[in-house]
Amino acid sequence: EAGTGIGKTFGYLLPALRHPGRSLICTGTRHLQDQLYGKDLPQALRALGLTRPVCLLKGRANYLCLHRYQALLADDLGLGAGRTAELARVRDWAGRTATGDLAELRLPEEHPLVPSITSTVDNCLGQKCPEHERCHVVRARERALRAELVVTNHHLFAADLMLREEKLGRLLPGFDAQVFDEAHRLAEVLESAFEEGWSMAAALRLAQDVRAHAARARAGALEAPCRALAEACRALHADLRAEQPAAPAAEQLEPPAEFAARAQPVLAALAALADALGADDDEPERASLRARAQRQHAALAGWPGDDPNWVAYLRLSSDRFRLHRLPIDISQQFAGARARYGPCWIFTSATLGPAAADGGTDFSYFRSRLGLAADARTLSLPSPYDYPRQARLYLPPSLPEPNSQGYTAALLEDVLPLLQALQGRTLMLFTSLRAMREAGDWLRAQPELKVLVQGEESKTRLLRRFGAQARTVLLGSISFWEGVDVPGPALRCVVIDKIPFHSHRERLAQARIAAVERDGGNAFRQLQLPRAALLLKQGAGRLIRSETDRGVVVLGDPRARTRNYGAALLRGLPPMPQERDRAAVLEFLRA
Repeated sequence: EAGTGIGKTFGYLLPALRHPGRSLICTGTRHLQDQLYGKDLPQALRALGLTRPVCLLKGRANYLCLHRYQALLADDLGLGAGRTAELARVRDWAGRTATGDLAELRLPEEHPLVPSITSTVDNCLGQKCPEHERCHVVRARERALRAELVVTNHHLFAADLMLREEKLGRLLPGFDAQVFDEAHRLAEVLESAFEEGWSMAAALRLAQDVRAHAARARAGALEAPCRALAEACRALHADLRAEQPAAPAAEQLEPPAEFAARAQPVLAALAALADALGADDDEPERASLRARAQRQHAALAGWPGDDPNWVAYLRLSSDRFRLHRLPIDISQQFAGARARYGPCWIFTSATLGPAAADGGTDFSYFRSRLGLAADARTLSLPSPYDYPRQARLYLPPSLPEPNSQGYTAALLEDVLPLLQALQGRTLMLFTSLRAMREAGDWLRAQPELKVLVQGEESKTRLLRRFGAQARTVLLGSISFWEGVDVPGPALRCVVIDKIPFHSHRERLAQARIAAVERDGGNAFRQLQLPRAALLLKQGAGRLIRSETDRGVVVLGDPRARTRNYGAALLRGLPPMPQERDRAAVLEFLRA
């Protein structure tokens, strides 16, 4: 573990490039992947005076799918009004790109054109695709086979691991060493890879894709089973919604009673659609659509399952629902899977564990989640930043208990003078969407401040606006506690509303707590406290991102001062001087 700004990237790149074997570098996000490949890796090669074959490899959803792109050009399906200019830009780029990497095009991830010009595991035609010889994904994987260092991301590694687990092949070649940057994210990515489930959105996409195929093939007989599937999905959604009319979209609900019987109309519609698509393997697109219908039928029929080592839950929104099924513990699967890769494994991050009593890092929580041996070699390096000079930690002395009704308003009243003195320039991090929205409404009553709230625009656009606009306060929930990098004067204050303990509504957390307690362990000390310490460390880490940054972290939760575990949580934060006097904090900000 090494603090932001210390040079972790070069710390693993230089020896990986000097090593005669092959290395895999896995980053946490595609943005970091692009930065490493486009900036850091060329610098490292120049510094060493080396020329080695290196490669950037992403998941298929990042590459132009020539087959789907040409189908879009042929029939304009999926295009709404005003998309002509965007499609012209895609057409111009598609004719000259050598890689097909959408990062070159700079389309936002949420752009409506992206699903129409990329493929998924479900709709890829594989070797039967008429564009297989020119496929950008295939070519990228061929380059990876020849490279001595490959830069990829956690999600692609997880997909490769699952293929090897199921003996269905592989996406990545063999390596002598695997390096995972932003490794604190790896366990959650692997959990998502092992997840099973079914979604109404995927079923409706299937019906839409079959309709598109039917229009091109003039197969009018497919319209009726598509319509039946969509109607059955909406009827099941209405049934579930009637049972939980006020459930927020983020809530993890228990599997509904007698779900198998209630899902029968959707299962019947999926089976009928598969039958209507026929069994003619000479038509690759039709065969692929049939296989999708069959996979969706199997996934829906198998939910929720009865394995005590898995947890199942339902997410229900106003117009969709999704069924989830996840393993409670992936440590054994990952420990076994590692034997199928090279012998050297390196995990690095600015936040791998809570603070140990000796001032270093306690890696036990990280090791336990991934099934790593207790004798794994560890190293903890402090941040190079001068926190005593650059920052303060403000602990408001008189806030009510965090579960009290007026807590959010009391916190906002306390920090408002800071926001006014800074003229915005504040990131506020919340542990719940409800508190975030309440704070957004409260702050919008302050005429001198501009307020941006997670969910109102994409995260990328919100961060861009926050960095560019004056007098702005940005409000985010858990997804904003990491991956937010706003160096410079646009960010001078980070406000954290509460210690980020698991919500009592998180069914996976509940199942893990129960499993630890069944084995005689202390779930609070082994699971809840380390996780909260890591998230708190990540949230506070949004403030100081360079040697010239200055500012204040506010931790509103009074439990950090009053509970016996509070000292351990505060010890894990950067070494900022603590203040309980708001006037002293304001004086520091003025200085």
